[in-house]
Amino acid sequence: SVEFSGNLADVRTPPGGAQLLASSLDHSRIKEIIGTIAGDDTVLVVSKSANGGSSLARELLAFAGKNRTKKRR
Repeated sequence: SVEFSGNLADVRTPPGGAQLLASSLDHSRIKEIIGTIAGDDTVLVVSKSANGGSSLARELLAFAGKNRTKKRR
């Protein structure tokens, strides 16, 4: 799943999957990504645009082959 706020997208993975996903995103050709920070089951993805979290979340879901996002308040 992916949630977003401002220029951030929070991606949830199965346990132990975050580092592999973060590395994959770091090497992807998604131009909007500045960088990633990975834990065990969560990846924080930073967008170049101040309000780019929404579009980044959509792009990440397309990268994963899914289409659902949640906006954080």
